Amino acid sequence: MHKHLKLRALSLLLVLLMLLAAFASCSENPPAETTDANSNGDTEGESTSEVVTTEAETEPTFIDLFENGTTQYKLICPEDPSDRIFGALIELQTAMTTLTGVEMEFSTDFYNPFQTTLPETGYEILIGNTNRVETAEAKAKIRGKDFIIYENNGRIAILGGTEEKTLEAVTYFIENYLNPETKNVTVQENAFYVSRYNYDLGVISIDGAEIMQYNVVVPKNPDTLFPYFAALNLIDFLETEAGAKLSLVYDDEEPTEYEIVIGETNRAESQSAMKTSLADNQYILKKVGKSIYMYGKDYMIGGATSEFVNHYILGSESLSDNSIEITGLPSSNMAKSFSFPKKATSALILIGDGMGQNHVDSTYKGKNEKFLAEYLDNVGTCTTFQYGSNEFSSSYTDSAASATALATGYKTKNSYLGKDHNKVNLLNVRELASSLGAKTAVLTSDKITGATPAGFLCHHTSRNDTNILQNQINQLLSRNSATYDPNLLYATSVNDNRNDLLPETRKILNTLQDKGETFFAMIEEAHIDKESHSNKLAAAQACVVRYNDVIGYCIQFVMLHPETALVITADHECGGLELEDGKFVYNVTTHTNDVVPVYAIGPGTEMFKGAKVDNTDIGKFLASAYTDAHFGN
Repeated sequence: MHKHLKLRALSLLLVLLMLLAAFASCSENPPAETTDANSNGDTEGESTSEVVTTEAETEPTFIDLFENGTTQYKLICPEDPSDRIFGALIELQTAMTTLTGVEMEFSTDFYNPFQTTLPETGYEILIGNTNRVETAEAKAKIRGKDFIIYENNGRIAILGGTEEKTLEAVTYFIENYLNPETKNVTVQENAFYVSRYNYDLGVISIDGAEIMQYNVVVPKNPDTLFPYFAALNLIDFLETEAGAKLSLVYDDEEPTEYEIVIGETNRAESQSAMKTSLADNQYILKKVGKSIYMYGKDYMIGGATSEFVNHYILGSESLSDNSIEITGLPSSNMAKSFSFPKKATSALILIGDGMGQNHVDSTYKGKNEKFLAEYLDNVGTCTTFQYGSNEFSSSYTDSAASATALATGYKTKNSYLGKDHNKVNLLNVRELASSLGAKTAVLTSDKITGATPAGFLCHHTSRNDTNILQNQINQLLSRNSATYDPNLLYATSVNDNRNDLLPETRKILNTLQDKGETFFAMIEEAHIDKESHSNKLAAAQACVVRYNDVIGYCIQFVMLHPETALVITADHECGGLELEDGKFVYNVTTHTNDVVPVYAIGPGTEMFKGAKVDNTDIGKFLASAYTDAHFGN
């Protein structure tokens, strides 16, 4: 056993002893059906379950893992398991020891390829995504929210489509394969038990080939990152709605038989598409041989992914088992035009705290890359001053007043959150959307009680009363509270791990729009402001780059979900950053009332094109996705 595994085992042992009482109710045979639930306890949907034999048998053969006070089996986890996977292994070992009195050994799947070969057979229970062939075979039989218990070749693979589902599979194994009557662990030979999640979309096939066979290919050295973010959105959609997990690869890898090729790659059919003259709103979607090719200028690459999803997948007629067969994809470089619907039904606002135009210019000036929001057609500016002031006043706004204006359409005093200057509570756009049935979320790289997120969650006259703000947020999330909001799915901070803003954005947006529901979300990159207060330009620029990644993903998300309006802006400028003698320098360590940029895409966002708006206008616009009634001042 690896030394680090021994140490981790000891640290988990005391916790796991408390779980042993649950094992007394184990049953001998798997039930016919189970119910799938998500991590916060809400029912996601039903799962169906089945036991399937690998080979047809008149009488199934059962294997007892323990005989005569010993066992040949060993528990195996991946070489570098997460704490949760390793904890599940120890939980299973402890349960079997308690039942049989025999302690099964455990190890990782490590082997030295210079000294040994990967073992072809062995008496092993494989937990999670190991390197054994049986794990790969089991993985091929499941999708994202499924789990499987698979016996073949003397090995038993316990695996889920996600880590969460692997943990469910281990729990299921403990509850159903540990037999308290015989004090043994019994499995069926050459068979697998699978719990299948009922996705909205069944198995998706393209001219007879399952979409899970495809890789998504993007250019290794693109002119822009839009193909990459379009690919991420397509991958996330297929996994969320159909459980199909496709791999993302770069075009410097060897071509495979089944590829979805996005952007200006080195593939011959991509090069052919690039020779076609396209208008700004046009794109190409085609299928040549067994591969699919998508091309469009800059962010319009999303027109191709949008048509593929909304016309060929969601717009197709499902078969009897809810599966989808895609046929009729064009085979030529035919230009198609993309357009948004007239009215948005969902809204998304991205806030770069403290980001003025010079923060953008200083980050990307003279570089090959470009701030992705600047590719959009609808670009303007925004004033940010607080109540009783103006853009030329020396009294600058704070994040509380500006966030309240963006959220409610009302000006207020500095430090006030969700209240007007008379301390009267104001309805914010997140609350409006939630009251009309939309799913909502607030995500920030600040603390969740920071002024910007709190402007969409709280009502209080002091942004500094963090205990009061946290309590208000807790009440929104607590089922036992009078102010519980069942449509607030996330009030999330990634402040402790600042690199997680894009992954958390992907997770939250795809959860919100699951099943095509309407939603509202506010996502904040908070550290542009924090670094600018200290006049740390390089650090602030790094935060602009991170914000740019979130922007790129969200632009392509809107292309894939065209009923969504996206506004990208800042709550205020910080640092008085200016270009002086060819160099960008800070002039103050405070906020300023300088106008900030506004970029927008989606239905109705033409109002921002070339316009100078106020931050209250943004709040009113966001609310228009949910109601035609008056909102804001």
